[in-house]
Amino acid sequence: MSVHQMNKWITQSFGRLIGRFGMQPELQWPSRSALIFSLHTTTAALLALVIAQMLDLHHPWWAAMTVWLVAQPTRGLLIERIGARLIGTVVGAMAGGLLLTVFFDQQHWLMLVLAAWIAACAGYGNLFRHFRNYGFVLAGYTAAIVALFGIQDPVLDVDLALGRIYCTVIGVLASACFSWTFTGKSASLESVYNRLDALIVASVHYSLKRLQAGTAHDAKSFSALLQELAALDLCLDEIATGSRTMRLRVFRTRDTLGALVDLLVSSHFDVGEKLRFPSDLLVATHPESAAAMVLAVINEVHKNTENLAAGTLFVEKLQRVFAALNACETPGREALQSTQQRDWHATCLAGSRPLIAMSIATAMWWGLGWSDGPMMVMTAVLFASLFSSHSHASAALKDVLVGATAGAVLVVICRFWLLPEVGTVWELALVIAPFLMIGALLMARPGTAKLAIDLNMTFLLIAQPGLQVDTSLEHTLLQMLAILGGVFTAVLTYRWLVPSSPGSQRKRLCKRIARLALKISDTPAPPAQARIYDQVRGLLTSLISLEKKASPLLIAAFECAAIAQLFAHHRTDEHHTLALHQQLENLATSRLASKKNTGADLL
Repeated sequence: MSVHQMNKWITQSFGRLIGRFGMQPELQWPSRSALIFSLHTTTAALLALVIAQMLDLHHPWWAAMTVWLVAQPTRGLLIERIGARLIGTVVGAMAGGLLLTVFFDQQHWLMLVLAAWIAACAGYGNLFRHFRNYGFVLAGYTAAIVALFGIQDPVLDVDLALGRIYCTVIGVLASACFSWTFTGKSASLESVYNRLDALIVASVHYSLKRLQAGTAHDAKSFSALLQELAALDLCLDEIATGSRTMRLRVFRTRDTLGALVDLLVSSHFDVGEKLRFPSDLLVATHPESAAAMVLAVINEVHKNTENLAAGTLFVEKLQRVFAALNACETPGREALQSTQQRDWHATCLAGSRPLIAMSIATAMWWGLGWSDGPMMVMTAVLFASLFSSHSHASAALKDVLVGATAGAVLVVICRFWLLPEVGTVWELALVIAPFLMIGALLMARPGTAKLAIDLNMTFLLIAQPGLQVDTSLEHTLLQMLAILGGVFTAVLTYRWLVPSSPGSQRKRLCKRIARLALKISDTPAPPAQARIYDQVRGLLTSLISLEKKASPLLIAAFECAAIAQLFAHHRTDEHHTLALHQQLENLATSRLASKKNTGADLL
């Protein structure tokens, strides 16, 4: 059998396995780039394992796992991932070692304090984006790994924490050495600026048409704007990596996106003819740049709608877009305002998920008196922490379960038939290389990348490749059951106990938008109103990233935000205040809080 035929047979076999779980990834002969990624990542993982084994570190296979966890397609992402991994591991290992030292003979207190630490790391990490979030959750579950592995030993061994740090450093260095040459550079911010200019032009024209009297809502155009806005916001996360200067520029660019959200909100007034533009409003022509176009529209709108509240507010929002756009291109200027607001409710949910998963796994461990219970608790904490802020956690954990099951199947072959014959570290590397390569090939494909990472992680966790490993059937099956039980506990938590899905997040965001909009109408102090509206806009931006289309639900949220904007800018008299307050209550209760309403069924 040729190499091509063997690779084809392996991918087809895994395709049939994955299909049994309701997934249909495209498994074809990998591309050249996929093969290169698979080869250099597998080589780096094997080298890390060999070095850690030769240094006689605790659990040397953690060095190989680190390689898989930091692997990224671009250099900027690789740098950020490595930094987050190193800092999170060091902090978490120190915390775990300290807890193990203080509470080694007091298991109940150890688990209680450890649970508080994990919940705090996962919760506070939810306040940050991308790799900063990863660093916080890593600090949480690394402490769990050190502490839970430590209490399985009859005597206290604080070298576990140092071994975890050393394995991480080895894995990071191995990944950097092999991956740096084969990873490309991050996308250029200039290319994003071109897309941003086009988005600004489209948003201004849409808003002008929307605010003209008698103009109907264009769901198709609105959806296109929202999709591009969400795509640009996601793209900025990748561009911001690896450079402080670039992060500042991205921060300013994201502020421009926030100004565009404000502009779109200001065009969703639906509270009477007084808040509409005249139908004959002249639309500006097409100047050379987006900034020039915005300035031309500002002058035209101001001239034609001087005495209209909606027109005045629209001009103010156009001016903010203009200022934010100039800030992007002006070195040394700070961004006007961050679009990201602290969502403390989401923070509590993120912290509660690993806490609940850990509590369930710990209760099963103590209730059954299971010697491998700490492994189940560790696995539950690991995956519950990793997905604590993930908007598609329920679906992602399905991939985790598939990958973990596939990895457990591979362990049976490796641990019973191959590892007992290993005598040197180089033989060890040679034996596990084909198994890691399978995961690497699946990892190089978008459709199977998530399950592939979990396949390799589960394989290394259960196989625990080393020169001295217990290959008995009972020990292997119990460890396999413990790890799969931990994964299932995380799935149970996210699917039924504390759901984390786009639907549940839409429900939560819309309720908060409605409540804050009602709150702002009852708040007399202008500074407080401005702060509350900033929260509304931040929540609306998050909702756009989830919804990405002009659904009835999102349109209702925009209308709520539009009325809140009116109150925040004091564009109403007493008569309008009473009318708008009643309309806002009706909107919040009937369109955002009722399960019977079309478009609000997610609530």
